[in-house]
Amino acid sequence: MFSRGRANICNGWAKAKIGIEMEGGIKEGPEDQIITNANSQCMTGSLSREVIEDPWLSGLVRHWIACQMIEVPSKKDEVYRLTGNGSWFIQSMIQEIERQEAG
Repeated sequence: MFSRGRANICNGWAKAKIGIEMEGGIKEGPEDQIITNANSQCMTGSLSREVIEDPWLSGLVRHWIACQMIEVPSKKDEVYRLTGNGSWFIQSMIQEIERQEAG
């Protein structure tokens, strides 16, 4: 996932989110954080509005809704959920997120 150059090893040290430096850690860029978050949420079967409304993934999300991979919640504060189709094709959805990184 980090092979496309957006994440960098910082001279053997990277600062973790909790502020502790870890030897050999990876420093993620903003795109990497979006990808990691979207992939994790896909694997749980629900997508937050933060991921759904991200401009970088908006075209992909519209495609998934049109293909009935995710369903739009009836209430504004609910999360988007994978449909049965989305559950079957979750690996393809994750691969599309990864390809989005390359684009």
